[in-house]
Amino acid sequence: MDSLALLYGSRSLVLHGSGATPPVRGARRLPPAPLPGRDGTCTETIDVLLEGSPAALAGFVAAVESCLARAEYRTDPVRLALGVDGEPAPWQSPVLGGRAAYLDSGSSDRTRGMQTLRLALVRPDYWEGAEQWAPLSNHNGSSVTTGLQVENHQDDAHQNHVDVELGGVGGDLPAPARLELVHAETAPSRTITDLWMGAYLDSVHAPPGVILEGESATTELATSVVAASTASAGFYRRVSWLAAGEVELMAWTLSASLLGALAGRTVLPLVRFAAPFPAGDVWVQLRVQAAAGAPAHTSEWVLLKPGLGLQELPAMALPPWQLPGDTLPALLNLSLHATRGTSGSISVDLDFIQLTPMDCWRKFTSTVPLTYGTLLADDLPRRLCYTVTAAGETVTHAAVGEPLIVWPGRNQRIHILHTPDPMAIDTRMLVRLAYRPRRRVL
Repeated sequence: MDSLALLYGSRSLVLHGSGATPPVRGARRLPPAPLPGRDGTCTETIDVLLEGSPAALAGFVAAVESCLARAEYRTDPVRLALGVDGEPAPWQSPVLGGRAAYLDSGSSDRTRGMQTLRLALVRPDYWEGAEQWAPLSNHNGSSVTTGLQVENHQDDAHQNHVDVELGGVGGDLPAPARLELVHAETAPSRTITDLWMGAYLDSVHAPPGVILEGESATTELATSVVAASTASAGFYRRVSWLAAGEVELMAWTLSASLLGALAGRTVLPLVRFAAPFPAGDVWVQLRVQAAAGAPAHTSEWVLLKPGLGLQELPAMALPPWQLPGDTLPALLNLSLHATRGTSGSISVDLDFIQLTPMDCWRKFTSTVPLTYGTLLADDLPRRLCYTVTAAGETVTHAAVGEPLIVWPGRNQRIHILHTPDPMAIDTRMLVRLAYRPRRRVL
């Protein structure tokens, strides 16, 4: 090691290397590295050699005890910083507590002007490097770290996702991330309210396409495919019916490659209607079944909300069972059913369903809309969700779900959809992703 220090507030207590001042002579970490505890912590043992006047020795010991008390009682964040030869910046690990003990006779030997102090520091079993931006790619750019544009739908000409570059995430361990979403729509009157984020993670499969277009569905109802520049891929499907009771609105065939890539993952279906839903008495349900036979999975019935262009259906696993994965799964059908208690003519204009992966996922519910240039940050390392504008920081969104974690050496795709309603598909956002690489051994 090149240097070793305890950091708290704006102060540092240097134990070894450049910056060490009397009475510190140096320190050493004791091998072998301790095994982690069941709670994910380990004990870092460090011997610190001291030489100086009795008053200087006593002052250093008091400073160490004060630092450990800050860590134990969480009054200030305390971190152990380890400088490694050839690394541009020290690696750090939070100190959660610890104790100091003498390897000599303690205060009775202090008059000799030398003392060895053994520190046993409890810390998480990882080291964190300096914060960096993950390189992101989609059809708008490659390896972008300054903010990559995403559109509000997915088709051949637009993408609402970013891919984290496979070799672009440093470290050896998964690391919590800070996701930053910037409102990039320049029309002053257009705002963004609720947002959904879902991430796909895999070590083998490339991220699959998760959009089911309405025009590619089959149906036995009265139907038409309508061309519209405001719809994904330029079209949506309209279905109409009269009678009360249950009907199958549309169905899609889920390919073997899609099911193999999902491999039983949970997905959140997000349905985009080309026109805000007109009625308040229509319940819908998703069903998954093989080519013949009873459904393998049936979701709960959900009452559609009138006036909303983007609506959330119950999460489901696809395929709805665990398979060995020796070969690709068999094809499955996904169908959307509706029921209502009254009769009368009604039409549904369905643009697409996004089967949003939920390896990491968040829903951000708005209390104040985002305007142009506003940044929404979901900061997992600090466990905060906040908004940054020219006026400063505030809180405008409530976040639920599993925050974003970046994984070295894994395929990772982050999908984003947002409102307001009626949901416009041509609004844009910029995406940035910051993290601190983590390593277990230095």
